[in-house]
Amino acid sequence: MTADTLTRLIDAYRRELPLYEQVLELVRTEHDAIERGRPLGEIIPTLRTKRDLLRRIDAIEREVADDRSRWNAGRRPVDAERTAELARLVDRVRDTVRRILEFEARNESAWLHQGGVEPAPAPAEVSA
Repeated sequence: MTADTLTRLIDAYRRELPLYEQVLELVRTEHDAIERGRPLGEIIPTLRTKRDLLRRIDAIEREVADDRSRWNAGRRPVDAERTAELARLVDRVRDTVRRILEFEARNESAWLHQGGVEPAPAPAEVSA
């Protein structure tokens, strides 16, 4: 793996992290609206914004798919500092995604309870 591959992965996670943080804020907003009993029509703009952010994240993921494959294959650069930076970014993204999924499970549960339906169990754990 080249230094360029590592640079592209770091750049991708740097671009993704604020998008995931925005998604987290949106799912919190969605949760508050559901808890207050707001109608779906008031929540739809939040859902659309969340969808658009996730599409942007997906586009970044597609850009670095080959780089990620090389990284996962185990060919690592000798630049320990930049490798550690990548690990920190991955951890932050993973933690943010975990929190998003927790809120999404709460939101699903709240929606289903309003309709009198029992929710599906929440995911046990998020993997990278």
